[in-house]
Amino acid sequence: MDFDSIKQALQNNGCSFAIIARALNKSHASIRQVATRQNTSKKIAQAISIGVGKPIKEVFPENPAYHIENRFENKAEQEAYWHKQLVS
Repeated sequence: MDFDSIKQALQNNGCSFAIIARALNKSHASIRQVATRQNTSKKIAQAISIGVGKPIKEVFPENPAYHIENRFENKAEQEAYWHKQLVS
């Protein structure tokens, strides 16, 4: 989806870049930069996709990094997993 389509879909769903920015504690500019493909952030792209009501693959088809499921919720979980695997 292009920027205008994303913006329109958000409005149709009662959402906006400003709402997403406040929810994620990010700047409005950061949200717009991801929507316009000037910057990348999987977390922001996921939030935009939720607001649009479509899978991330449909909203950002050109960015395969967004399509990969996260194996770990956070860095501590990732490190604990690998520590267990490598030390065992």
